[in-house]
Amino acid sequence: MANLGRTQRALAQARKRLHAVNDRLGAEIEQHQALQQSLEHARYHDPLPACRIAATSWINSIVPCASCALGAGSALSLSYRH
Repeated sequence: MANLGRTQRALAQARKRLHAVNDRLGAEIEQHQALQQSLEHARYHDPLPACRIAATSWINSIVPCASCALGAGSALSLSYRH
């Protein structure tokens, strides 16, 4: 019978932890949705969308080149895409 009592207490603790994690997950989902809406709102009202797109494209064009980094022995070598 003592074994049954321990099992029931362990189950009760596991349920409490599950509820706490579930509550935390719900709060994080709500926070994520609010941030996503804020981001979408900011993008809609972006005064310079063309500049943002151009800057993003330029930044994305600079990547570590595997052949330069590995061939030259420098992990920090940067190059435009080949």
